[in-house]
Amino acid sequence: WLTPDTTATRLMNMMHQKIFNIKKIPIFQSWHFNHYKHHSDSMLPHLYQTTILGDKLIGCFPCGHCGNCKHILKSKEFSSKNSSTVYDIRFFANCNTDWAIYMACCSCHSFYIGQTSRPFRLRMSEHLSDIKCKRNTNALYKHTLKHQTAKFHFIIIDKLIGDRSQKSGWHGKLDMKEKKWITKLGALFNPGLNEYL
Repeated sequence: WLTPDTTATRLMNMMHQKIFNIKKIPIFQSWHFNHYKHHSDSMLPHLYQTTILGDKLIGCFPCGHCGNCKHILKSKEFSSKNSSTVYDIRFFANCNTDWAIYMACCSCHSFYIGQTSRPFRLRMSEHLSDIKCKRNTNALYKHTLKHQTAKFHFIIIDKLIGDRSQKSGWHGKLDMKEKKWITKLGALFNPGLNEYL
């Protein structure tokens, strides 16, 4: 059995800290109250989930290899202005995660819930391109017309987990998850930016 005191687990923790620079990761706790507020190292919530195989990194992180990493919110939890509940992210996700539900968070506390079956970095690129090219079919761009200083960051809040050799029906499951989070987080109501379920 591996325990937090074993040499293997200590080495794994050191490797994770080196790769993800854990001590410098800002935690967006209760996002709608403390957006962009950095906590001291001693106050960082635990980013590991203890299992019988050791400590497993959980939360949303940048991949460290793409141009969209700077737009990822690094956190293990999320909420919205319309929800009093803070939800935990109980899995690992980054820019390469696919079949995911995400939240686009504006600096003014507005937010948008979306989905993607492709690597998340591609969906982020589309949103950012729509804003840059002023495509008025995009909910995020339409928001920038009202708030010209708006800046969006993204966080993966849920994803499909299962046998990847049997993806029939996954689009329907993803639609259901998206509708669930739009409802739970109140994304149809101001300051939510979703226009329909």
